Amino acid sequence: MPTIAHTALTALTLTALALTALTLTACDTPDAPNEPPPAAADVPAAEADARPTTPPPGRIQAAPILERPVVVGGISAEAVDAGVAAQQAAIDRCYTDAQAEAPGLSGKVLVNFTITGTGAVGRVATKSTSLRHPSAEACLNEQLALARFPALETGDIAYVTYPFDFTTTTH
Repeated sequence: MPTIAHTALTALTLTALALTALTLTACDTPDAPNEPPPAAADVPAAEADARPTTPPPGRIQAAPILERPVVVGGISAEAVDAGVAAQQAAIDRCYTDAQAEAPGLSGKVLVNFTITGTGAVGRVATKSTSLRHPSAEACLNEQLALARFPALETGDIAYVTYPFDFTTTTH
């Protein structure tokens, strides 16, 4: 039977792995150091017209955002997607209800949650958001807390970072 110290060490190790996975998957290639962007006069007109006017995909106000979930622990990303999909109608209602209060509302929300060994959700928290609508974010977290997943294949807990894109009606 594992000791309390062993259990704590395992939890710390999984936390470190989760943070490492998040860092590795969430970061875009950094800009070249000390290399200023070309001045408008240095760029041919055709190339200047082709420059994007919005931030590159995967960025909200210059901060990286995940394109897919990061899962660390004894459950597959596919099983996590399926569990979230089962709650998707309720999650969509959180957004549409918020849109009734704030027409034109859009943004992305990155949520951290844990899955216990039995498949229940343990802890849910908003990691980052550009939605900036507290009641919609709270509703999203409440719906995720109701999600059910298969029992973990290994371990006592899985750590998930899950992105939601509320810039359109589909996610």
